[in-house]
Amino acid sequence: MKAFTPQGFPMTLGDLGFNLNIKLSLLVHGGWWLVHGAWCMVHGGWWLVHGAWCMVLGAWCLVHGAWCMVLGAWCLVHGAWCMVLGAWCLVHGAWCMVLGAWCLVHGAWCMVLGAWCLVHGAWCMVLGAWCLVHGAWCMVLGAWCLVHGAWCMVLGAWCLVHGAWCMVLGAWCLVHGAWCMVLGAWCLVHGAWCMVLGAWCLVLGAWCLVLGAWCLVLGAWCLVLGAWCLVLGAWCLVLGAWCLVLGAWCLVLGAWCLVHGAWCLVHGAWCMVLGACKATLPLTIPRRVFKSSAKDSTYHPMGIALQGVLQGQYTLQGSPTARASGGKDPLLLVGKRTIGARIASSPDSDLEAFSHNPTHGSFAPLAFQPSAMTNCANQRFLSY
Repeated sequence: MKAFTPQGFPMTLGDLGFNLNIKLSLLVHGGWWLVHGAWCMVHGGWWLVHGAWCMVLGAWCLVHGAWCMVLGAWCLVHGAWCMVLGAWCLVHGAWCMVLGAWCLVHGAWCMVLGAWCLVHGAWCMVLGAWCLVHGAWCMVLGAWCLVHGAWCMVLGAWCLVHGAWCMVLGAWCLVHGAWCMVLGAWCLVHGAWCMVLGAWCLVLGAWCLVLGAWCLVLGAWCLVLGAWCLVLGAWCLVLGAWCLVLGAWCLVLGAWCLVHGAWCLVHGAWCMVLGACKATLPLTIPRRVFKSSAKDSTYHPMGIALQGVLQGQYTLQGSPTARASGGKDPLLLVGKRTIGARIASSPDSDLEAFSHNPTHGSFAPLAFQPSAMTNCANQRFLSY
């Protein structure tokens, strides 16, 4: 047996859950109606008691008002009698005048009290009438609450019965849904087996497709390899161009180094020649040493000895620049005497000054004739 919706469609699990939710809400609603009916019955009983009390209070107010009106009438009659008695006492005598005055005052007070009792009795009668009407209305309201509470209790009981029946129906629907789910699970397993069979057929076809695709991939790989070779060749061309530029820069740097080295060689050779010339030229001898006299005709051996070197030999120690600037003064040996003389280091001293003017200085030209003691490599400067 299958469950159907009001529209005639088979119920699904969502419909079953929705119906179960409705049944639970009916149970809750029925319980609320029962509680509401009980509360209405209690409230109706309270209104009945209140109405009865109001009716009793109204009856008492009516009785009290009637008694107050009777008391007021008696007070009026008593006051009138007291006023008549007071008038008689005034007429009768002095003592009676005092008694009459008291009776007049007492009668006036009794009349005022009687008037108040009349007013109070009228108000009590009005209040009693209102209490009677209010009590009647409260009793009617209490009766309605009792009827409404009874109806609510009946409705709550119906809701409970209907909810219980709906829960039974929902439980049956759950069992039916579980059976349908088992049947659906079997259908799913059967469908899955059919899908596995179809998937195996698809895999077989896919394997054939993969084999064809592998052939296509192999061809594509060959194309990619060719493209990679093209990229590698382009990179090699760029690297070769960079190497050419680097080689050209290295050639320019090498040419500059060759020119710089040649210049350094020329400069070093020139410095060596200049140093050798300065080291081998004779020093400037003061004019006072060479005087034309007979005693000077004899041969006197003369040599140049540096400080710390034996007489008759010379040795270059350090560069001419260092000797001229920072070294000690060399010793000039003339005969047996040594005369200290400083070698000038200016650009126009010694060799250049002598080359321009051989007679420049403080010595005779004959002093530069070649001899055994003048061992100079630059003999062309001694031709003068």
